[in-house]
Amino acid sequence: MVYVCSDIHGDYQKYKKALSILTDKDILYILGDVIDRGPDGIKIILDIMEQTNVILFIGNHEDMLIRAVEGDSECMDIWTCAQNGGEVTFNAFSLEDLSVQKNILSFLKDCPLIKTITLNGNNFVLLHSGIPEDGKDILYKDADKKTIRYVTWHSPFKSSKYASIANYKPDKTYIIGHVPTQHFDASGIFIFDNIIDIDCGCGFPNLYNDSRLAVFCIDTMEAFYIT
Repeated sequence: MVYVCSDIHGDYQKYKKALSILTDKDILYILGDVIDRGPDGIKIILDIMEQTNVILFIGNHEDMLIRAVEGDSECMDIWTCAQNGGEVTFNAFSLEDLSVQKNILSFLKDCPLIKTITLNGNNFVLLHSGIPEDGKDILYKDADKKTIRYVTWHSPFKSSKYASIANYKPDKTYIIGHVPTQHFDASGIFIFDNIIDIDCGCGFPNLYNDSRLAVFCIDTMEAFYIT
C-alpha cells in the first residue's frame, strides 16, 4: 500500500503512530513540513533518514531551515518568528554535531519537490502545495528558487498566494498539504475536483479543536486520522 501524510510539524508521537500503520511492504510519502511549531522536527528528520520506506518531500518550513542555516539572515528572521515557529527547530539543529548538521542538510537537498506515481492506472502527483506550469518531477537540489517558492508556498486554496488552477491538469490527481482543511470547515481531508488536501491541522493543536494528522491511503482512497 502507498500512504501519504503532510504537515506533521514536530509532533513525534503522531509521526510514530503514522509509521505503525505501515507494514514492511508499504511506503509512506510525507509531503513536507515535518518541522517547526512542535518540538521534535529534527528528531523526526533523523528518524526518517533511517527509514527505508519513508520518503520526505520539501515543504516551505524545510526550505526555510536550509536557507536560514546556510546564511540567509532575512530568511532566519522569517523562519524563527512566532508565526512560523522555527526557533525550536533551529535550537535543536544547533545542538547536533556539525557532521550531523551536514548530513541533515545533504539529506534534505536530495528530497523531492514533486513526484508522480501511478497506481491502478491513475497518475497521482505528490507535492507540498503549488504545482508549476510544467509540473515535472524534480528534486529540491535541482530546482531553482522560483520553483521552490512556488511549490512550497503557493496554493490553489490560499488567497494571498494563489497557485494557478490551470496548472492542475484534469488527467491527474494532486495530493497536497500546506493549508489546513479547517479553512474549508472540513471534518477531515478536503477534496476539490482533482486536488486532495490532506493537511488536517496537526501543526495547530491550540487553534483547532479537531487538529489531527491524516494518513491517506492512495490505493484505497481511505483516510486514517491520528489525534
